[in-house]
Amino acid sequence: MINKKASLLCCLLMFLSTFVDAAPALERGIDNDGNPTRSSSTSLSILDLWNDSTANSFACTKYSVDGMCYWLKCSWYGCRVRTSMLVSHYNPDVTIEVIQTEKKLPLSPVSDFFHKIGKKVTETVISESSILGLGQGYRAGDGQRKGSGVPKQFHDAVAMGNPALPLYSNSVGMALGLVGWCQSDVMLYNPYFVSTASPEWRSGFLEGIYTLGNMLTLNNSIGGGFSGYAQWGTLYPRIGTAYHVDNSKSAGTIATRVANIITNKNMSLHLSQTLPATSGNNRIFNNLPGKKVEHNDKNTAYFQQNFPKNNDKKCRVFPQFPLTDHRSSKKIQSDTENYVWTLWRKYKCCSPKGQSFITKVEW
Repeated sequence: MINKKASLLCCLLMFLSTFVDAAPALERGIDNDGNPTRSSSTSLSILDLWNDSTANSFACTKYSVDGMCYWLKCSWYGCRVRTSMLVSHYNPDVTIEVIQTEKKLPLSPVSDFFHKIGKKVTETVISESSILGLGQGYRAGDGQRKGSGVPKQFHDAVAMGNPALPLYSNSVGMALGLVGWCQSDVMLYNPYFVSTASPEWRSGFLEGIYTLGNMLTLNNSIGGGFSGYAQWGTLYPRIGTAYHVDNSKSAGTIATRVANIITNKNMSLHLSQTLPATSGNNRIFNNLPGKKVEHNDKNTAYFQQNFPKNNDKKCRVFPQFPLTDHRSSKKIQSDTENYVWTLWRKYKCCSPKGQSFITKVEW
């Protein structure tokens, strides 16, 4: 039995060793003229997040009236059929911060507090020196280590309930609520995932086994193939390590993994909380917002860049930029090597107008 365990461990370590390589100098943020970029600010406020969510005439909301719901309402005087509108739209549920520079956190002091608490939790479970190291790699501030091959970069991450969500709901939601609105049950500032509190983020032990065992069946590539976009990375293993010369693309890969972790209730290999799959007392349809966020899939969620700050407030899925658009891909690179995105989840619901739901008609 011991020999079998030893053989399994050796095979696993050989698999993990394929992730260990030296990292050449990373591509820093540059503008269209090839000059290094500097972020105008290293922090984000609630007002910044709210301004982003309402930018471009609420383009990220993508509000749509899709049909009508029919309800049976009964009282002492009899029963009658009432109706409500079936609507779909996106809510800016979660703020995801992906970091390499610990002293320049855009969402500090909140995220800094979460990371410190997370480290305390992890240290009580496993010491950092005993971690196998699949989920580790280059971190900003460690110095530029040069070598051959694709850079192995390590990022920490925090996913918290969007602090600007109440402002958004009270403004946009109130305006559209006369027709129909799917409220979000996400709690502002709630830490749905803190990478430093999840030992698996650094060890990659369980994620590595899962990835190895399902290598032939996983739809794993973020971009690439027939998508028309350059490959940014892979969804699995969902750890802190990503491989890319471009720092912004490795950070985007991490954000995709975090979004999948906090929406995938059927695969809990990390210490995390699953986002609510409800919308108050509304009746939801197509399991929205309950679906897990899949890479390359715009039908469940979008990402909006908040940091580094720029004028492009569009919502996209990763990878954002086509192969031919190399220059614009530089826009999302951060000189601090820290990034923030808002995760917009799709909702589809109708408000209750009676005790019993009868049916819906879509158009």
